[in-house]
Amino acid sequence: MMLKDTYDVITANSGQQCLKIIQEHCPNLVILDIRLPDANGLDLLKVIKKEHNSLPVIIITGVGTHRMAIDALKSGAADFIAKPLNFYYVRSIIACNLSGNGETHKDLPTAEEIIIKNYHSSINSLNKILAAKDPFTREHSKRVSVFAMKMAQELGLSEDQQEVMRETALLHDIGKVGIAEAILNKPGRLNAQEWMEVKKHTQLGEEFLEPLKILHIEQSMIRHHHERYDGKGYPDHLKGEEIPLYARILAVADAYEAMTSDRPYRRAINPIEALSELERCSGSQFDPKIVETFVQILKREKSLLLNNKREV
Repeated sequence: MMLKDTYDVITANSGQQCLKIIQEHCPNLVILDIRLPDANGLDLLKVIKKEHNSLPVIIITGVGTHRMAIDALKSGAADFIAKPLNFYYVRSIIACNLSGNGETHKDLPTAEEIIIKNYHSSINSLNKILAAKDPFTREHSKRVSVFAMKMAQELGLSEDQQEVMRETALLHDIGKVGIAEAILNKPGRLNAQEWMEVKKHTQLGEEFLEPLKILHIEQSMIRHHHERYDGKGYPDHLKGEEIPLYARILAVADAYEAMTSDRPYRRAINPIEALSELERCSGSQFDPKIVETFVQILKREKSLLLNNKREV
């Protein structure tokens, strides 16, 4: 009903009927539900892609999870849409996928407009997921984003680069969605096994962004924001300038905000102590140039130095 005014639509009521229609009509695109009377949509997707690898398949479901979305995209799905359906969003996704097959429709947005819109929609959705999982982590990320943006400006990054910095800082802990709340909110020190679980959040964060396909820089920032300048960080033990610049900026902003905020397992330290700790770890944990830049910003902007979180 959404699409028949623009496209020729053929409906299948089962997995077998879907395969038959594809064989007989050679459609330009398939929209495939996860739940079918005679098949699992993800299993059917693999069959379709095996026989018709270039045919775009969009998975649609009302029972989706981030894991299901990742599995669908890894199996060859062009996109993954969760119900309830938004009319304009569905049409935009379809237009974007058909544009690669020579299909254009003058009444629909351009592919570039769709990509930009979907990018920002995805960022907003991920932020909502993070807020629902852990409101504290969301507020922490908002403050980290302010600090990271200040450093990006001071270091002369372009406006586009600053925006990448801002939006990714908001999502830098998105991987914690995949970590058990009992571990994240534990009042005491973590044991070795629990700490190993927490360290997975950088890789989980990268994995959560993988289906968006266009966020390569952002994925790298999230994966590497706990690397150390001396190579003793995680997950890849990168050293010095092997660590992406954005991730080095994020590491300093993240550490300062964490030190000056209360956590379940410890009380906050004051901003002066936090600055001293950053300077002590300059050259070992953190890039010395980034630390120097951040210290200059904080000393110049008294409200940040006083850690006025309400104002931030």
